[in-house]
Amino acid sequence: MTASAAATSPVARWRDRAASILLIIAAVGAAVSFFAAIDKVTGAGPATRVVETWRMLGFFVFSGLFLLLAWRPRLYAGVWELAFINKAALVLVGLAYGGTYLDARALTVFDGSLAVVIAVSYVLSKGYLAWGVARRGAARAMLIELPTGQRTDRAA
Repeated sequence: MTASAAATSPVARWRDRAASILLIIAAVGAAVSFFAAIDKVTGAGPATRVVETWRMLGFFVFSGLFLLLAWRPRLYAGVWELAFINKAALVLVGLAYGGTYLDARALTVFDGSLAVVIAVSYVLSKGYLAWGVARRGAARAMLIELPTGQRTDRAA
């Protein structure tokens, strides 16, 4: 980060770095889970192969999402919130199922930990500022540049 970028950044460098480290750890964990799930998919019978494949691909997607958020935490409006809601909802499912189902306890622990990591990283990196970036980008998208250098409103 250059001195001028550091001076204009809305977040202290240590906060961004801490959030990035947490998210990279989450991404690595999701990637490891993705590769571990390959064996489950190949060994699954016809009754569970589709759901195991869906689960495996979910690990891949979340690994990518965590890396994107670590890389540019104030660029992806809504991604933080969706990731948190997903993990928090899975915690509620795990709590509701309790000890009745085999994976409910693991679901609660792992997804609960991820919900905390996402929330802490969101606050540290001020991920909520992405909404302002999205609004400014949408406002700029409504304007087009004419060949003469004049600007006009697309809606007109």
